[in-house]
Amino acid sequence: MARSIEAVLPLSSLQAGLLFHARRDGARDVYVSRLALELDGDLDAPRLRRAAGALLARHQVLRAGFVTRRSGEHAQVVAAAVEVAFVEVDLSAEADPERAWRARLDADRATGFDLGRPPLLRFLLARLGPARHRLLLSNHHIVLDGWSAPLVVRDLLELYAADADP
Repeated sequence: MARSIEAVLPLSSLQAGLLFHARRDGARDVYVSRLALELDGDLDAPRLRRAAGALLARHQVLRAGFVTRRSGEHAQVVAAAVEVAFVEVDLSAEADPERAWRARLDADRATGFDLGRPPLLRFLLARLGPARHRLLLSNHHIVLDGWSAPLVVRDLLELYAADADP
């Protein structure tokens, strides 16, 4: 858990259920979601990384980790700041960039989340060719659902346009 804590909050009923299932199922966590975006044209990767960091700073839930207190009660602990999990790879020199992308997806799928260590959202930016990128957002459902994902993507893209200026 982070050294500086911004808040300690109770879990929603849905979060409590997801935490129960994630801990019971262990590595077979089916509550990890992925969203891949095609990004064509010029892309400034450092700017996108900054936007991702600003996104985490903007939304408390994206900085939350989930712990069990001594009492046995569960809580979400919101870190004041977290390091963005942002990996950038260049697959454009691969013989088959699409195959290399699928291998990266498989590797990401095999990587779960430690629910006690935020952020529970990570980014993978892959360059597939000149002016051709894919951005993979992987998250645990406990912090982000399908209804909220488009809002988070919108925020990310707006932050990118503003060079991470909130």
